[in-house]
Amino acid sequence: MMKKQVILYILARAVQVIVTALACNITAMLFMDAAYQERGYIAVGGEWIVIAGLTVTVWYLMGLLLREWYKGTLAMLRLREEHNDGR
Repeated sequence: MMKKQVILYILARAVQVIVTALACNITAMLFMDAAYQERGYIAVGGEWIVIAGLTVTVWYLMGLLLREWYKGTLAMLRLREEHNDGR
């Protein structure tokens, strides 16, 4: 059971990192494109504050979501083991 817990925890953290990175990159590209279209040149401006805030929010919310997924999956594995032991 311990191996499964470690694997599930690593999987949950990997999903959290990947989703957060994708959200950050996609948002950065959209904001940078919008700033370029508006100004006509690429410049570092206030759009990075929004991107940083969004990244922190996505990281936190994915952590909450994956914590619930992790608990539910562990409970399902425990029930399965109890069911198999009862046979």
